[in-house]
Amino acid sequence: MSSLHNWLEQIIDVLLDYGIWGLSIMSFFESAFFPIPPDVLLIPLAMLNPENAWVLAFATTIASVLGALLGIWIGKWLGRPILLKFIPEQQISRVENLFSRYGGWAMFVAAFTPIPFKVFTVAAGVFKANIVTVMIASIIGRGARFFLIAAFIVYFGDQAMDLISQYLGPITFAVAGIVLIGGYIYKLLKRR
Repeated sequence: MSSLHNWLEQIIDVLLDYGIWGLSIMSFFESAFFPIPPDVLLIPLAMLNPENAWVLAFATTIASVLGALLGIWIGKWLGRPILLKFIPEQQISRVENLFSRYGGWAMFVAAFTPIPFKVFTVAAGVFKANIVTVMIASIIGRGARFFLIAAFIVYFGDQAMDLISQYLGPITFAVAGIVLIGGYIYKLLKRR
């Protein structure tokens, strides 16, 4: 396990040296299979150059959403067996149920929260989710997440690191919960 950890640290160091391009590469592949979220590069790069935080958030969003297309393609062509390599059948059934019931809402939650986004992009391909809905939810969710990180850095400066590590997870889950509740209420009202 230690050698894997060292290998991942070396990859991060190399990508960090390439700045926005390394961040974009990591963001792209993380959306399909890479195990480390782009926040790991976005935060230090934005902390080093807070004046570029918004550009970095934008690049991370675009690369992540384009990478989601790779994840969808992987899911579409390799199917359910690829999901079984990473998650148990019971959880796959749960994700499939989420997609069939909530579609874009489930994708938004995965895109915005610390839930592994790659599982949902690959699942979107496996379950033949509506690509337009998936892309819109991905743009909104990933954009909101990465621009929230940029906002922390721009507005809180050196304190941002502590605030992000302490509050980003709870904030993203709270916002996702509010969005889901709002969507549920909207569906109920629409039925009337």
